[in-house]
Amino acid sequence: MRKLKFRAWDDEVNKMYYYPNQHILMDMEGVVVNLQNGVMLKPLLFIGLQDKNRVDIYEGDIVELQDTTYITPYVVRMSVGCWECHAENDGYGNPNTELLRDWAGYIKAIGNIYENPELLQRK
Repeated sequence: MRKLKFRAWDDEVNKMYYYPNQHILMDMEGVVVNLQNGVMLKPLLFIGLQDKNRVDIYEGDIVELQDTTYITPYVVRMSVGCWECHAENDGYGNPNTELLRDWAGYIKAIGNIYENPELLQRK
């Protein structure tokens, strides 16, 4: 059985919290709250995969697919019941989406959309 892990982003203080953490609480409905300021946080699930360097991959991570002609930043997201990597520009000016499981051995986590949004602007 897969271990369920998550982290949570706090927009008010621009900080990522990793669970378990004494400052956050998740209720039975999946709502995550910062106990210090009462703010609801954005929960980001661990997807059950690690990158090629054995780093856990979470929803909202920015990854590079290492077996492509263009090293393009992709965002990890859930769509229609599958984890996928999505890029607005695949190097040819087109949007591209890949199933994450197909690239499991070639992924490198380089940041996330909350702490490193500038990584999505790379060419």
